[in-house]
Amino acid sequence: MAVAEQLRHASGDHGRIHSRQAFEAALDPWPSGLCIGVSHEGETKATVAAMRAAREAGAATALITAAADRDAGEHADHIIATPLIDRSWCHTVGYLSPVLAGGLVAASQNDQGFDAQTPERVLRNGLGSRHQAEEVAGRLNGARQVVVVGSGADRIAARELALKIAEGVRLPTSGLDLETVLHGHFAGHDEHTALIAIVTDPRSRERRSARAEQVIQAAERIGIRTAAIAADTGWHEPTAGSIQVEDPTTILQSLLASGVALQLLTVAMAHAAGVNPDIIRREDPAYRGAAEVAESHFPW
Repeated sequence: MAVAEQLRHASGDHGRIHSRQAFEAALDPWPSGLCIGVSHEGETKATVAAMRAAREAGAATALITAAADRDAGEHADHIIATPLIDRSWCHTVGYLSPVLAGGLVAASQNDQGFDAQTPERVLRNGLGSRHQAEEVAGRLNGARQVVVVGSGADRIAARELALKIAEGVRLPTSGLDLETVLHGHFAGHDEHTALIAIVTDPRSRERRSARAEQVIQAAERIGIRTAAIAADTGWHEPTAGSIQVEDPTTILQSLLASGVALQLLTVAMAHAAGVNPDIIRREDPAYRGAAEVAESHFPW
């Protein structure tokens, strides 16, 4: 999703660049163009199937991976190899590396040089928000479920934070579009829910921030604890506080700033809950067995 978002914005072609679930792409491959697979360890069965199907249908294929010599690489015409494999199943590097790779490809579309110093600064500055993340995590601790919302590029970060909290903190979590949450979802939530809004996309920032503020205020009427990852500090302060990020001017900066913040928040929430975020509950035989079922056979 992050790669597609950056390519659409850089090219101005909003009609022909799409992000698709690998399983759906494998079932219904498109017979032309370029299929870009993203598989951190190069072995995701659905991604391998999607790339194989795309190539057989007549499309070119490319792969972003940290393991170019694995199965997915066999079906790629072009490979962008990222330099580091994650040591945790609750991926951190595995999220940020493809985001950066997408930024490189997007910059090359317009023959622009890639400014590596700015992303490095955003990432380093983001690490300075660890104390804010710990404070927010402490105030959210005890929630029984979490909803994460975002608009624009922040929809991507919202989905990633929802996945990270589910994997690392072991809480039921949903990642929703900012507007979607206002149309019925609140009916299923109460004071046992926490809501986190992500507002970093520089495009139409004023309107996105205003709508996010309405979502937070609506949630608080129900008794939901609220928090935010945001670049704008001149708005309603959520009840559990905010993690302030460097004000982005590009989509890549937005994704990197939110990416560091959401990972710091996940770690802080996991520590507050007293769980290990790295093993995604595989120490429990039931959850390890569930993973074995999912990985035992792919219907292809």
